[in-house]
Amino acid sequence: MLNKLVDFIQDSDFSKYFIVGLAIAIVLSLSGYFSVFSWIAVLISLVPIIANISFFIDKLAYDQKQQIQQNSMLLSSIAWSVFMWDALNDAPLAYTVTFVVVCVSALLIFNHLKTRLILIVPVLLTFLVLLLFQTPAENLLAGYTVLFLLLLFFLEPSSSVISSNTNTSEEKIETSEKMRLISEIDLATTENQKLKDQIKQSELDLSAAEMAKMVFLATMSHEIRTPLNGIIPLLDILLDSELSDFQRDYLSTAHVSAIQMQKLIDDLLDYSKVEAGKLSVEVRGLKILRVMTAVNSSYQQAAQKKNLTIEVNIHHNV
Repeated sequence: MLNKLVDFIQDSDFSKYFIVGLAIAIVLSLSGYFSVFSWIAVLISLVPIIANISFFIDKLAYDQKQQIQQNSMLLSSIAWSVFMWDALNDAPLAYTVTFVVVCVSALLIFNHLKTRLILIVPVLLTFLVLLLFQTPAENLLAGYTVLFLLLLFFLEPSSSVISSNTNTSEEKIETSEKMRLISEIDLATTENQKLKDQIKQSELDLSAAEMAKMVFLATMSHEIRTPLNGIIPLLDILLDSELSDFQRDYLSTAHVSAIQMQKLIDDLLDYSKVEAGKLSVEVRGLKILRVMTAVNSSYQQAAQKKNLTIEVNIHHNV
């Protein structure tokens, strides 16, 4: 917690200025120069610190935050000016010390010229007016103070120029870096869009291929089923006619084979139903003896041509 507080103070110029003002108020109060206006100035300088808290940063726009900070610094400087005027009779040297510390801290802590002027101008004007009411010794001290501030103010701009040039170069580097990042983001966005288009085109091609395959299967099954629709009824008619045992056996084998082919065609269409997610599974009993007998009959003719014998033995428990 303490480390976070120290980091916050080091990163915030307003926190440093608040600590300086707090130190002035404490020293004056312990020295017998207690004044309500000095503590009001300290409390007002606390407002910019509160405005930098993340809770208020999310709720305030950048211009609003800048306005709050500038107005708070102006009111704080005016409060210090009122304190200086109030301390004229009771503590003639207190307001001189206050003027010096406020001006020096404003010059050393803040780099922005507008913030410096907001803090220095009110107390400077008050100090120049109060010079008319000071004793000669105090006028001499005041003169040294003003001379010191002028030297500090005029010697500062060189470093400010260097700082400004450094900030300008840093801003250029940041700008070029931002432009590079923006360019990379645009390139990545373009590539991403191309990939999306390719994926979409691939999906369309895949859908077209699936549709073509289903159309092919449907057409092929229809074309094969058409001659079977003529073969199977004719075999049924022949089986109902007067035939010898050998003829009936041969026709029965052909009839079973034709029906099996018809079932195979139906199974072929089931593959397209699997890919379409429309396959329905049926659970039915199976007469294995009838199936094996049909298979045996189908291969008997081919086996006899090769002088082979096919025997099917089924256990009585099956």
